[in-house]
Amino acid sequence: MGAKLTAGAGAMINVDSAAQAIRAAVDRKATIISISWTVGIPKSDTLGNAIQYALDNDVLLFCSSRDSGHGTGIDYYPAGFRRDAVIKIGAAEPSGSPYDWAGPIENLDFIFPGVEVVQRHTFRGPTAGASKEIREMEPKTGSSVATALGAGLAALVIYCARINQMYAEGEKLSDADVAKLRRSAFMIQAIRNFGMSTSDVTKNKFVEVWRKLDDRTQRLAQVRADSNEARKIVAQLARDLIPVV
Repeated sequence: MGAKLTAGAGAMINVDSAAQAIRAAVDRKATIISISWTVGIPKSDTLGNAIQYALDNDVLLFCSSRDSGHGTGIDYYPAGFRRDAVIKIGAAEPSGSPYDWAGPIENLDFIFPGVEVVQRHTFRGPTAGASKEIREMEPKTGSSVATALGAGLAALVIYCARINQMYAEGEKLSDADVAKLRRSAFMIQAIRNFGMSTSDVTKNKFVEVWRKLDDRTQRLAQVRADSNEARKIVAQLARDLIPVV
């Protein structure tokens, strides 16, 4: 049975349940844990020990900003625990500028879209073909949303790396190349290789994924019926993103 977070009065995170959930995810061989909640630095070591347990097992931790909008430090968990080892995420406006409540951007590794992420329309036109469920979803705002997107992007990087190992022509990524993606510093570099905004406002923290993905998605659409060609495109994307040992 999986661990489940429980909420008390005021929808507060139960620290013991949170620690149990993290340990359960690690024991079930999770590669990435998206932690979209925050708590004050607890008096006990229960949560800190669980986070360290995840790090000791090479699990990537994507941790949300508190969205307090004030303060200069990270005085909360899990982002405040082993700041050099977890990946700290805040929300961005659709323009790429930081969400006002995400806190000091200098404390974050990345900002991802996190303001009204689920819209009733898209940047490419109305949702005439969208499912009824998507059309009825309410827009969500906050760094918790951005954290989930960041974790999903990391999962995409790892998936592309595995495709490279299986199907790339010529030089393939080594096991060491893929294994290092489970360390935060290397995953941060791989994500940065998608392309970063150079705007003064974003302070080089907003990931412009379209720089690497737009061309690939167009090429994948063109070779849809040819799985071998599609795999080659994905395999090359991995080579472009992942620093080689």
